[in-house]
Amino acid sequence: MPVPKRLGFASEYASLASELIRNSYMNGESVRIDSGMRMQPK
Repeated sequence: MPVPKRLGFASEYASLASELIRNSYMNGESVRIDSGMRMQPK
């Protein structure tokens, strides 16, 4: 899986959140917004 060159802007995450709230087909599923990247703990 290719890794995106950037993680995203706050406005993009906010837009995603509002679309998930408005979408009546969402039914409590978990939606990962970390681009599939696993960050190491500090």
